[in-house]
Amino acid sequence: MPSTPQHKDIQGPLCHSTPRSAELEEPGSLGPITSLPVSTHGWYRVLVFSKDHLGVNRVLRRIRQKIRPLKLEPHYLHSGGELDAPEDTGALFTFYVSGYAVASALFHLDRITSRLRLGVNHRMPVFQYDEAHRRALNQAILARYDSRRRSLNLTLFHHDGTLQGMFFALANPHCMSSVLWIVARKMPELEHLSLDQNHLSTLQPFWRLERRLPRLQSISLENNDLNSVAVLQALGFLPLVELNLKRNLLPPGYEIDVLYMWPSLQKLNGVSV
Repeated sequence: MPSTPQHKDIQGPLCHSTPRSAELEEPGSLGPITSLPVSTHGWYRVLVFSKDHLGVNRVLRRIRQKIRPLKLEPHYLHSGGELDAPEDTGALFTFYVSGYAVASALFHLDRITSRLRLGVNHRMPVFQYDEAHRRALNQAILARYDSRRRSLNLTLFHHDGTLQGMFFALANPHCMSSVLWIVARKMPELEHLSLDQNHLSTLQPFWRLERRLPRLQSISLENNDLNSVAVLQALGFLPLVELNLKRNLLPPGYEIDVLYMWPSLQKLNGVSV
């Protein structure tokens, strides 16, 4: 499982650069962004740029004074910037916040002093997997499992209350891989899996899942961001009898291709075939 390297003199969980697909720029933008875009998963990146070598606690103290009465709770704090975007490199340190109100206040704060400024955007942190995250992830998954029906509901997983203060978005392939690893280990008898409303655009972590979950026969992927039938090939060897792909970005007529891929399907998008 992936682990997080340690940095000197910084306490708490760490985070490194996000996938390149997490873009800040908005299509058709004609100028600088004047308000902070809303993050899909509710997390925001805050970069602290300084011409002086200031201590982390001293900077955070100044920031808290500026945004009162809002409460600042930095997550995944680490020294330096991030490498996935040129404008996010060269920072003194980086942290993340998980609420729009605080993130927006920081975005509009911009400059704290003439030599200390903030950069705030809606790029995601990378998935973390230390012991604390492992326990929380296990707890959240098991709480959603119906052993009688052999069914697991992971709808809107990034909003799970058990995971408050931790970043777990199934749209992140590393997170999905870790979740599937736990599922295969804890519930190999799983037959029904719901992944609705998780902003999924890839199913790469599902390759060869049939070896670990041979009884999985029903999957719901409603209201995600799947845009190609080719993406579904990762599920190709699962013995599916039911598949829900409603409210995705798939091309017209995709149902014919899906039925060709799974002759065993008995129900597609809630309709018997």
